[in-house]
Amino acid sequence: MSNKKNKNLLSPLQSSNSEETFAFTEKNFDLLIARAAEQGEIIKSLKYCQEILSSLCSVTPYLVHIIEANRNADNEIADLKILKVNCENEGFELEDVSNSSEKDIIGNISYFFNADANQQTVEKEYSIVDKKGELHWFWSKQSTFKRTEKGLTKQVLLISQDITEKKLASIALQENEHFLKSIADSSPDILYVVDLITEKIIFINNAIYPVLKYTPDQIKNTSGSLVDLFFHPDDQEIVRNHFRSFHIVPHHEAADMEFRMKDAFGEWHYIRSRHSAFKTDENGYATQLLGIWQNVTDLKKYQEERIKVKLEQQRAISYAILKTQEEERKRIAEALHNSLGQILYGAKLSLAMLDSEKNSSETSNLEIKKIVNDLLEEAIVETKTISFELMPAILKDFGLETAIKDLLNKKYQKIQLKSSIHLVGLKNRMDPDMEIAIFRIVQELINNSIKHAKAHKVDLHISKLTDYVNINLNDDGVGFNKEILNNKNKGFGLRNINNRVKVLNGSLVINTNASKGTQINIDIPLDESEQ
Repeated sequence: MSNKKNKNLLSPLQSSNSEETFAFTEKNFDLLIARAAEQGEIIKSLKYCQEILSSLCSVTPYLVHIIEANRNADNEIADLKILKVNCENEGFELEDVSNSSEKDIIGNISYFFNADANQQTVEKEYSIVDKKGELHWFWSKQSTFKRTEKGLTKQVLLISQDITEKKLASIALQENEHFLKSIADSSPDILYVVDLITEKIIFINNAIYPVLKYTPDQIKNTSGSLVDLFFHPDDQEIVRNHFRSFHIVPHHEAADMEFRMKDAFGEWHYIRSRHSAFKTDENGYATQLLGIWQNVTDLKKYQEERIKVKLEQQRAISYAILKTQEEERKRIAEALHNSLGQILYGAKLSLAMLDSEKNSSETSNLEIKKIVNDLLEEAIVETKTISFELMPAILKDFGLETAIKDLLNKKYQKIQLKSSIHLVGLKNRMDPDMEIAIFRIVQELINNSIKHAKAHKVDLHISKLTDYVNINLNDDGVGFNKEILNNKNKGFGLRNINNRVKVLNGSLVINTNASKGTQINIDIPLDESEQ
């Protein structure tokens, strides 16, 4: 209660301004007893209030302090003193702060002592450094607690709470949010969170705009389903079934899928998604997905173009192989007609002359038989040669090294040709198809050097290395223009070699010069089974 009310309690008994003498009467005595009883109740209520306040100060998690101002004769603040109320509380106390921090605290509340009587209670958050140099954050509520008779602030009530842990957590959260935002803003990929129940985008970064020409807000604020609005009709059911699988069966690993999405101009883009459960319900089933979208439209187009080119190459190679086969058949037919056919026809004519009227003598018949025998011997040799070129049995029986040596020996017997042969690692057998392919390539190389380059000297090196076969041929022939490879009417032999090398995923390098002849280098990769 105020001092004014306390004075009113005593006014019936005494008055410092009255000259009347106190008359001790029975009526005044009863009044005194009544006033004394009333004061006892007030004292009792005051003690009860003090007990409540003491209990509150003991159990409250807040620190309660009173800042008292000592004023001089001119009512100026000479000193501020910190009085702790709930001293039994454990934890960080204002007395633990450094000298500089204590000045900061006093500075934060000193304006209260200069405020008028209508100063309102304020809340503040501030940081201070303790005597160990550690930083602490506090929340405080301050108000005027007691004034002087002249209405000046005498004491300020300061209620504080140590929020260091909360502040550190908040700072860490802000740093993490800033870190995640920086990642989302700088990521070239589209980061998103989608709700599986509503099929709506909850979060998406700015990388969506270069792809679909929509801003993140436009994507998030759409009224309909994400799948219905942006996904290709042929992909919608696939995507929905994929979403349902997350909501029906718990997924703990990341999943991948591809689909098509429509941009703001109606064009379709191929999107590759990698995502995982971001939020789950009480049963562990995903309700939200967090993932990354990558625009793979250019990659898809490149793959399609690559497949198209590969198919065209395969068609070209198939055509070249068929043409090669036709040319080989033509060459074989010419060999049979011009060589073997003529020999057999000569033998037939010679046999027709036996026992004829023109050749009645025994001597003439013997000469004819010798001629026929020689022609048949020549026919047998020619047949073996043609058979060897078609499918050399020696290759199947004895391997690539023996077949190549036999091929060169047969070729060199017919012409004057200087040669050197170096074969390395060919004694170990390879896949039969690989051996036939290499044999045909070498066969074509030798034919070109002899027939077209008109070479007098040939150096052939064939080496089977760890993971590939190297074929290197040098001749001193007339050389040729490499553009002949692109001429459909010329360079059939070289194109045939080039096509065979492509089929084997090999490489072909040709260096040719009219004065230096031709150098051809071929590398053919081997499968692990052939290494």
